[in-house]
Amino acid sequence: MKKSPVMTVSQAAAALGESQSTIVRRIQSGALEAEKMEGRLGMFLIPRDAVDKLIAERAAELEAELARLNEAAS
Repeated sequence: MKKSPVMTVSQAAAALGESQSTIVRRIQSGALEAEKMEGRLGMFLIPRDAVDKLIAERAAELEAELARLNEAAS
């Protein structure tokens, strides 16, 4: 099985439009998958697939909200 490319906290924050501290809180709460690097204080590697999943979930939520608003406006 092929491993997903990984991202740093900084890269994930940029991709999601969030602060690095928000990304770390997501990791600590278990909302975002990550692997802590040994010997590197506070360094995490986040699978790109996990970030892509969050982006897709947000897109689906926005599409649902847009449909709801369009329905209410009709």
